[in-house]
Amino acid sequence: MRIAAVLVTVLLLAGLAAAQAMVPIPAFGTTYSASMTRGLYCQAPVDFTVVGLRVPDEANHGLQNVCLYKHTSAPPAYTGTVPLTPRFSAFGAPSATILPCAVPFRKGDWMMVIGACGDASGLKNSYATPPGAFATSIFGAATTLYRCGIQSNIITTPPPHPVWSENSGQISRVEVYVVPGYYPGYRIPLPAFSRTYSSTQTRGFYCQAPLPFAVVGVRVPDESNHGLQNVCLYKDASAPPAFSSTVLLTPQFSKFGEPSANIIPCLVPYNLGEWMIALGACGDASGLKNSYGPAGCFVSSILGAPTTLCRAGVQANIVTATPPHAIWSENAFEVSRVEVFVSAAGITGSGTGGVGTTMTFLLAAPGDSGLPYQMASSFGEGPIPIDTRLLGLSYDSLLVLSVMNLAPGTFINYSGVLSRSGTAKAGLAIPKIPSLIGIRIFTAYVTVLPAAPSGVANISNTFLFTVQ
Repeated sequence: MRIAAVLVTVLLLAGLAAAQAMVPIPAFGTTYSASMTRGLYCQAPVDFTVVGLRVPDEANHGLQNVCLYKHTSAPPAYTGTVPLTPRFSAFGAPSATILPCAVPFRKGDWMMVIGACGDASGLKNSYATPPGAFATSIFGAATTLYRCGIQSNIITTPPPHPVWSENSGQISRVEVYVVPGYYPGYRIPLPAFSRTYSSTQTRGFYCQAPLPFAVVGVRVPDESNHGLQNVCLYKDASAPPAFSSTVLLTPQFSKFGEPSANIIPCLVPYNLGEWMIALGACGDASGLKNSYGPAGCFVSSILGAPTTLCRAGVQANIVTATPPHAIWSENAFEVSRVEVFVSAAGITGSGTGGVGTTMTFLLAAPGDSGLPYQMASSFGEGPIPIDTRLLGLSYDSLLVLSVMNLAPGTFINYSGVLSRSGTAKAGLAIPKIPSLIGIRIFTAYVTVLPAAPSGVANISNTFLFTVQ
């Protein structure tokens, strides 16, 4: 069975989340006009996800072009090169626009971003001053930006691109917008932050599923810097009634007192037409900080399919309220913002990860009921390119063992058929070998449909755990 790719996701953001930050870059020096493309690179000092890119346009050309890469080491010094395929690229976009994307980096990864304004006839690189390395930080963790580039125009050069470094040269400036934590997933677009509502009551939003999907992560924006977040996800057959009427619902998933910088992994599937309600706020039992957008419903999308977010809430603190919760709607008032990450196919795991134990996986692809699936595990996150997609696994010995089931009893239900609800359970029996402690294992799956591109219907997120 052919292994396919974890989709390089595009965040269809209507406004950038207030929790994001731009990586500090050096001041502008000069515009370098050429047919060659320059940029910057650094090593990730913490886990983060790039959610936006923009090339400064001091030349007022009007169009920008950018490529974002990930690698296990720094690019070699010029004239040496390393062939790299972009994790994200965009060409001919308006230069005033921050380009939404979703490319996660783990601590120790190397990020390279190359970009310039211009077109196929020539480029305008935004050179920094002074030349040389630039000390910067990502969410308070120190790192250093260095110059990198390619000897051609990225618009007309097919990947992989031969990337080099010149640490003493001028960095070419690209704005990189990041959020804390590592998470490859589609984030449902939210309205821009308006104000913090401090209360003992909890607010959020609801919407109808425009297609089948699985929620694979949630996070509450923390503009008040409280430090702790609380969130509940619900499912119902209809929209919540208008206030002051309520419907009693028990959360499908809930988490309280989590660090607000973290994206909380979960797995909650929704079928076409079902209603998702997400309530969440930062704070604790003594009080909550709700992240309000502007008044009224917000036109959004899930995996490219349009839907509308409207306000929902409970007249209680979800930290202390015993379920079921009495949920209402108020469509004319502010949506309270909860970041919801979704995938057409989701995976999560449970277990200690200890040697001699079994890690249990839950698979959910609600639109793929009855389809075959194939899982795989690897020691790295790749990616492996398949058609236009990327599998978040590495082609290594563990991947071969898991796909071919060459260690009987170890890779449990790594292939099979999804149930009528689009779910399945699988497991990884970790050998009782102490030398495995500390090894990171990445796991993902694809659903199989012969008529689909590369025979793959949908592709899951990648689940990571460390052997204990």
